Amino acid sequence: LLVCIPLAALAFWRTAAGDLPEEPARSWRSLRKKVFSEPRLFVLAAAMAAGGLVVAISVAFLEQRARSIVSFGVSGLLILCSFKAMPRTLAKSNLYMFLSSVAYMDLTGPLSYFYTGGINCVVDAPHFSYSYYLAVSNVVGSAGSVLGAILFQYMQNWSFRAAFCVTASIQVIASVFDLLIVYRWNVAMGISDQAIYLFGDAACQSMAQMMALMPMAMLTARLCPRGAEATVFAILAGFQNFGSSIGSILGVQLTEAFGVQASAAGPCNFDRLGDLIIVTHCIAPLACLPLTWCLVPAARISDEAAFDL
Repeated sequence: LLVCIPLAALAFWRTAAGDLPEEPARSWRSLRKKVFSEPRLFVLAAAMAAGGLVVAISVAFLEQRARSIVSFGVSGLLILCSFKAMPRTLAKSNLYMFLSSVAYMDLTGPLSYFYTGGINCVVDAPHFSYSYYLAVSNVVGSAGSVLGAILFQYMQNWSFRAAFCVTASIQVIASVFDLLIVYRWNVAMGISDQAIYLFGDAACQSMAQMMALMPMAMLTARLCPRGAEATVFAILAGFQNFGSSIGSILGVQLTEAFGVQASAAGPCNFDRLGDLIIVTHCIAPLACLPLTWCLVPAARISDEAAFDL
């Protein structure tokens, strides 16, 4: 919390200073005028807030099947509302970024237990200490993220379609390091768990995630129409975050469906963890790639004129 407060204060300060190009509302009258100038966008923003609250309540109080129904129902309604409220190019691009966020499902829970679990949980596993798994891997992960941002600079003349295809493929390739450790192939090759995790999964996953995030952020920025930049950017970013939340919910449900169980004291069952990684981190992200040709504009990343809405 002490770390977050200064960062939040910095964001509030620069927003209040007028760094965002959208002119802020100076009074209740100007705020009402801004709302009525783009009523559909503000209705969509309110619907997203309400949808997020409904999904959060369903996760807290409902059973698995009901959570799925609520999550898919809210997602479908928000997507329909986005096509009503936003220009078609904007809505289609938003749909792709939402689906790609959902497709790369979160497996942080079972993977963390597999990497750090003791003998009581899993016998043949890395058994990393928490200090290694959290501290050392975060340092290497940060370096990987910086490298991903640097590599993205050489993709500025690419089309968004090509960038999304390449970055999604890199994410899938990075997941291979998880499979090497889960199936213990690295041991058969004589490579230690620490080495292949430190220079493989920790670095490559962070680099791949950063390279996947950059074209999404660029496309989001390019699609914001004049006069409503902050509102539209918040909506598009909110859809991506909402998609990640749905991906986390699906990841938990698929973990249960595959029979993967983990707890600190045991018992644990990681017999199908490899199959789960293949489905959630390989097959699902690759299944989204054909959608780039029908949902993402064929413009280059550096071409600002192509997005004058």
